Amino acid sequence: MASVLVVAGLAGCRTNVNTAAVIDGHRVTETEVNQYLTPNAQPVSERDQNGGTSQISPRSFVVAQLINERLGFKILAAIPSVSDVTAAQLDAQLQSDLAGKSVTEVAETLGLHGYTEDFYKIVLRVQELSGVLRNAQQNGVDVSKAINSITFPVSVSPRYGRWDANNLQFSSGVTVPGYLDVRPGSHVPLQVLPSTTS
Repeated sequence: MASVLVVAGLAGCRTNVNTAAVIDGHRVTETEVNQYLTPNAQPVSERDQNGGTSQISPRSFVVAQLINERLGFKILAAIPSVSDVTAAQLDAQLQSDLAGKSVTEVAETLGLHGYTEDFYKIVLRVQELSGVLRNAQQNGVDVSKAINSITFPVSVSPRYGRWDANNLQFSSGVTVPGYLDVRPGSHVPLQVLPSTTS
């Protein structure tokens, strides 16, 4: 009996091997995180509430954006007027907003360097999600109420940072995405600064 429990315990531990995060039931592996990086991936500079800056490691930044993307769609789903917005629609709007520039060109103007085009699409999709939610709020939707109504479980490997479930905040220096700035007492939204290194 004891040997069965030990084996079951070891099997349970193995499920966390190579896991960077579990975001609302979706497992993100370390391999997936690494696939969004190139050998030239640079840390991201972020402004804090006091106007200072801090550096976020490339891997932590990837995890933060993957969380932000899923969180954005979860909030959309809780708002009837925008609950049917799809990733394809956001990508179509993004293409329009790019105005002929490439995803990489636009992402690099935000200070991002050394990530893959697929990751840049995620970053810019998060911005599109923010735009949809800002528009909904301007049209009278109580986005804060929608945020408070959702359940969004996240667990993150300590190698990448920590998740604060009460504030829906990933901490490794990363603040909440812009669409969460409607919450009372929330943190400054993510502001990516131009990199000082080339």
